[in-house]
Amino acid sequence: MAIENMSRFQLYIFDKDRKPLLKRLQKFADVHFVDVRRNAKDDDVLPAPDVSLEWQQNNEVISKVQWMLQLLEPYKEKPGMIQGLKEGLPQASLEQLYDLQESYPWEELYQYLQSAHQTGEDKKNQIANRKQEMEELQPVRATDIPLEALGEHRMTITQWGTIQSKQLEAFEEQTKDEPYLVLEKIAEDGQTLYWQASFLKEDRHRQEDLLRKAGFQPMQVQGEGTPADRIRVLEEEIRQLENDREEARNRIKSKLKELPELHAYFEALQNRKLRLETQGKFGQTAYTTSIEGYVPTVEIDRFKKAVEDVSGQAYVADFTDAERDNAEVPIRLKNNSLVSPFESLTEMYAMPHYNEIDPTPLFAPFYWLFFGMMGADIGYGIILLAITFVALKFFNLTEGMRRFVKFFFYLSFAVIGWGVIYGSFLGGLVAMPALIDMNKDFMVMLILSVALGLVHLFFAMAIKAYMSVRDGNPMDAFYDVGLWYMALVGAILWLLGSFLPLPAIVGKIAMVVMIIGMVGIVLFGARDSESIVGRLVGGLYELYGISSYIGDFVSYTRLMALGLSSAFIGYAANLIVGMLFQAGIIGYILGFVVFLGFHFFNVFLTMLSGYVHTARLTYVEFFGKFYEGGGVPFKKFVHPPKYIEYKTQEVTKS
Repeated sequence: MAIENMSRFQLYIFDKDRKPLLKRLQKFADVHFVDVRRNAKDDDVLPAPDVSLEWQQNNEVISKVQWMLQLLEPYKEKPGMIQGLKEGLPQASLEQLYDLQESYPWEELYQYLQSAHQTGEDKKNQIANRKQEMEELQPVRATDIPLEALGEHRMTITQWGTIQSKQLEAFEEQTKDEPYLVLEKIAEDGQTLYWQASFLKEDRHRQEDLLRKAGFQPMQVQGEGTPADRIRVLEEEIRQLENDREEARNRIKSKLKELPELHAYFEALQNRKLRLETQGKFGQTAYTTSIEGYVPTVEIDRFKKAVEDVSGQAYVADFTDAERDNAEVPIRLKNNSLVSPFESLTEMYAMPHYNEIDPTPLFAPFYWLFFGMMGADIGYGIILLAITFVALKFFNLTEGMRRFVKFFFYLSFAVIGWGVIYGSFLGGLVAMPALIDMNKDFMVMLILSVALGLVHLFFAMAIKAYMSVRDGNPMDAFYDVGLWYMALVGAILWLLGSFLPLPAIVGKIAMVVMIIGMVGIVLFGARDSESIVGRLVGGLYELYGISSYIGDFVSYTRLMALGLSSAFIGYAANLIVGMLFQAGIIGYILGFVVFLGFHFFNVFLTMLSGYVHTARLTYVEFFGKFYEGGGVPFKKFVHPPKYIEYKTQEVTKS
């Protein structure tokens, strides 16, 4: 249970083996490449292989494949959530993806789908245009004036247009003195008035300008017959266009059978993109390629075999233990099956540096304990246990989902255990004996919460001391941890002496220990300062940090608060249900619905609160005492799949 040991490698191969080796190493997967030029001197820098054209071409194909997937996916019949989880993702090996990459006729499919899609879009636009025309004609539908009368004639121009009723008076005033302008109101629709305007062709520009200034907005109408005739023609055209559009959609749907292979081809292209991008980290001469990176130390033999499968003995490889203080070393955590589900919390915060320790097995027991204390209900724990058990047993989950579900599977036992301690079953639905009564023993719960917090913080400080001793700095352990132990323990015992009947000698010893600790903090808390004044001022500031410990202790009271809030919400739900049950058969039905709804909501709320607040206690109070983080995650040399799951021939799960 630790950070996995890494080895750095320098590999030299013939350039002709570069591309096939990358394919082979993708199957191996457990390799993390670094840029060979990162630490090289200017005179020693080798150019990277030029794969820019291949990369560009590959990206263009990816874009077109993504477009096809976006086009086809909406037509795919989606399985139900339960069915989808049971089926899981289809599987394929990397070898199958490589073969598909070379043979899949994507261009033919792309041209077919592009044609069908374009046809559908054209029909869609035509439908929209005709609907707009119909909308414009609807208000004048009853007019018996033929549309042929509109437009330009030998000597005149006739137009239809609209004005707003509030503009009518001004419109008539501005146009009344025009002898060669004939106006006729033809329809009315609410506040919009429809007019026909006729004027001499030779006077077109002046008349159109006059009408525009008067508020006249010309209509764009065309066709033959009356507006009603034109509307009927448009309706028929729309029906035909809808049929054409549906035919185009059916052409697209006919290619749904291509989706599985298209998904796989997309994954193949993404893996090819990764191989091409990775080559930008290599160095190249006329005949050789230089490659550097990291492999887990236990995988060196497998790595050599992968290289030999391609290059035979025609390669040079040098392996060295990764430098402990090198921030570039990639980090991969290695824990047993009980602890590994908690790794996601470490990864979400920050991976450790190679010279740190893996905090996962250290915080996991506390996280388990605290989460259970916040949930603390036998019924809720059983519900969580049942849901996660079914998911793990019957659903084909991805590795990430499986780890997440297993995480809550383990936590369910803590919820049940604390439910037994508190004697809580579905908010008190069933009376049960309790070691700690949540209705009475508030002070016990408070003291227990703070006591667990004290253990949590002191354990984190002990880890810091261990790391100092491990690194050959035992005095740092004493200055940074030992003195704080003395100050805090002394202060706690001294304060307890004011409330508990402790022997007087205990209080006196506690005060002496506290003072020695505080004086030591002032003297050595800023020991790296160059001046005495700087050391004293810095030491006083360090001592002021004791106030943060008070805040830390208070933070742990949420262990009690959230446990109580969950219990009281459940209790309130049971009271409501009890009242509903007194209302006969209807009350029983409503009560049953309320019971299920309230308690399942409370389960969700409780588990979410427990997850968030326990993570906060871990990140802020626990990690804040010893953990820095910021390490580089180990990146497997395989693209994370989106549509398929890789058959685990050589791609190992981490």
